[in-house]
Amino acid sequence: MKRVGIIMDDDLHKQLRIYAVKMDKSVKDIIVELVKKEVETKKSKHSKFGDRCVYSKTGSRKTYIYM
Repeated sequence: MKRVGIIMDDDLHKQLRIYAVKMDKSVKDIIVELVKKEVETKKSKHSKFGDRCVYSKTGSRKTYIYM
């Protein structure tokens, strides 16, 4: 498992928390579910999704993004 940090507008975060309560899920579960759906959508639209790797370094962090 990897940990991911995001910065989100206060109002959007509030809406997300309310949605999570209504759905009886955690905010983390909702975000992971949405990211999985987006990745699957990209895979189905682009047959070569995952073939290209983009490397990004921010400070001491290294990030590999497969597109």
